[in-house]
Amino acid sequence: RIAAKIARVPVIINTVHGLYATPEDRLVRRVAVYGAERIAATCSDRELVQNVEDIATLRSLRIP
Repeated sequence: RIAAKIARVPVIINTVHGLYATPEDRLVRRVAVYGAERIAATCSDRELVQNVEDIATLRSLRIP
C-alpha cells in the first residue's frame, strides 16, 4: 500500500486477511502490528476485512 501510494497508483484497495496481533497479546506486539496497520491503512482508498472480529478491533483502535 505504501509503495502503491508512492507510485501514485490511482486506487488502492487492500484485503485484511487477519491481524497479526490480538487484544490479548503483549503491548509491544500490539503497538508494532496495529501501528504498522494504521500507517499502511492511510495509504488505502478502501480496506476489505474478512473477519468480523478484526472489524471490531480496527474500529475500536480508530484505524481507517
